[in-house]
Amino acid sequence: MKNKKILIVITRGDEIGGAQTHVIDLATSLSKLGHDVTVAAGSDGVLFQNFDNTKIKCHIFDNLKRSISILKDFKAYREIEALILNDGFDFVASHSSKAGILTRLVCFNHNVSNSFTVHGWSFTDGVSRLKKIIYTAIELFMVRYSDRTICVSSFDQKLGISHNILSENNSTVIHNGVHNNNNFIETNVKIKNKSSFKFVMVARFCEQKDHSSVIKAISLIKDIDIKVDFIGAGNDNKLKELSLELGVVDKINFLGQIDRSHVEKKLIDYDAFLLISNWEGFPISIVEALSAGLPVIASDVGGCSEAITDGYNGYLVERSDYNDLSYKIRMLCESSTLRLDMSINARHSYEDSFTVDKMIDKTIKCYGLDVA
Repeated sequence: MKNKKILIVITRGDEIGGAQTHVIDLATSLSKLGHDVTVAAGSDGVLFQNFDNTKIKCHIFDNLKRSISILKDFKAYREIEALILNDGFDFVASHSSKAGILTRLVCFNHNVSNSFTVHGWSFTDGVSRLKKIIYTAIELFMVRYSDRTICVSSFDQKLGISHNILSENNSTVIHNGVHNNNNFIETNVKIKNKSSFKFVMVARFCEQKDHSSVIKAISLIKDIDIKVDFIGAGNDNKLKELSLELGVVDKINFLGQIDRSHVEKKLIDYDAFLLISNWEGFPISIVEALSAGLPVIASDVGGCSEAITDGYNGYLVERSDYNDLSYKIRMLCESSTLRLDMSINARHSYEDSFTVDKMIDKTIKCYGLDVA
């Protein structure tokens, strides 16, 4: 395999979400394979810190922002264009909506081989009607500018096809994969009878995530000692007020943003993982939980059901249904055998389908980098 010069572009570098985590793993793996990798984003921050002491180059586009601005978007286009033309990349991979739009336009206009990865459409279920109309129109226009489109879930591919944006011929599904959680050891810890339980939800505080349903669900469980840790960046003031109002302030811990490597180590200390959302693509946090052998309770939105089989390695609950969420949390707490079975099944799910090596192998083939 001939080594290539590869550019990976994403809109934001000042936060770590699923798309940024995917980019970190992808860039790191491609670099280790000998490729010359550059990661570019519209802001400096925690994303680039993950490439310290590596061969991966980092670049900031001053005008690449998530919000729409004709002037800034034009300037961002010219910044992306200048980098691609000056550095002579063999392949360009774009991630997230704004970076995907501008980068695909540049690559099309200059005949540069490229791909766009969908980490959840901006017009997915749960998004406001106005946003759906706007972003559907944009993606219908953009479809002609992509050499290939990667969807991180079958749900997103089917959604794109249903809107006449994708076809099975111009798109492929590659699920997110993560590195092995070396802290996982299959023991009988989870089957021991316990009097207290620890759950964790790793997610930003934003419109997409539904922390409030978790707080409401916990407030319904009066007879079990349960603690829930919320890990993630964003404004959590309203959620703190809700936990106080519902009398669970002593059960909900707001831990803020924690370094990814520290989260990985902490996961094995919990009994189960929660991801309660209004919409998703294919959440990488679920895969990280499976790698740690944690049963997962997730909202049945987006591609969550492609990782979680209800009753096997966790539970799926309907969007905003905090009553069912409360019931599923109670079931896990009350059965040590159930926790053990789901823990073992969670780890098997990860090993069978969601390792980073599987993701990278499929991505390299999709990029055409496996051809000498």
